[in-house]
Amino acid sequence: MVASLDNLKKKHLKKLVISVSSIYIAFFGILVFALKPGVHATDITLRSVYVVPVICAFMACVWASKKTVSYRRLWQLMATGMFFWMVGEIIFISYVIRYGLAHVPSPSIADLFSIAYVPIVLGVMLSLGRIRRPFNNEKKQFLANASMLALAGFLLCYKFLLIPEWYLNPTMTIAQRMYAIGYPLLDWVIFVSL
Repeated sequence: MVASLDNLKKKHLKKLVISVSSIYIAFFGILVFALKPGVHATDITLRSVYVVPVICAFMACVWASKKTVSYRRLWQLMATGMFFWMVGEIIFISYVIRYGLAHVPSPSIADLFSIAYVPIVLGVMLSLGRIRRPFNNEKKQFLANASMLALAGFLLCYKFLLIPEWYLNPTMTIAQRMYAIGYPLLDWVIFVSL
């Protein structure tokens, strides 16, 4: 009886998370298209709405680290990574409030925190996502397909994000360019690790 109640709670919790996530994505999409770009209030609103799931991810990781025994250290590391990302986003919002989006200093403390989360999260993802034995043909085929998709994604990222960002902004310093291409590149690395 207790096990069936736990399964029912998990089922409803999963539906709730999917519903709230869908509503959030729809709300954020509506805001992106409804608000006038380039306005200071729009920039603050979009960045503030963007940081909500980062804060939720941090809280979920802290909760998971308290509830689990076997993966406690990994959840603590993931919470640390999410904390760095959250702090980076909050500092960035404070820069947007103070200077406006067009005049946010780059690279800044916000950039350091926002990029510092990547190695921690990547390490946790790779340690959780080990391919277990036996390493049969089906797993080899899956790994080959996933590698080809990752390569295709990287080539698209390289062609449409990295190269234009590097060459089309000659007024940016080398450090600014490195951070500008670092964000999409590190996001791609996290995506591939999933």
